[in-house]
Amino acid sequence: MPRELGAGPPCYDAPGTPLERVLACREIAREVAAQLQRQRDQLDPFALAAAIDQKLERIFALANPHHLGGWPEVMLLRGKIVVDRGKLRGQSGDGKSVARKLAAAMQNRPAV
Repeated sequence: MPRELGAGPPCYDAPGTPLERVLACREIAREVAAQLQRQRDQLDPFALAAAIDQKLERIFALANPHHLGGWPEVMLLRGKIVVDRGKLRGQSGDGKSVARKLAAAMQNRPAV
């Protein structure tokens, strides 16, 4: 007598990757299983992650055409170059300390 749906404890398969589940299937042809295993053995997960990141950055750039990327090359302070291509050109005393109070919410949150 077949068990009714939802009657009794649930029955789960053993955990496994999608490839392991496909390879465990009796209907898969040996040639197909061997091809899938060869393909898996040739994959480099780090290179794959880097390629995905590049594609996501490209998608973001296309979706946000006015977003400026990169890093500033030159910083000016009152018309004087103080940072040029990562090198500090300013002198001690060029800047001016501006006293300000941080909001309590900013003071109490963890540093990132």
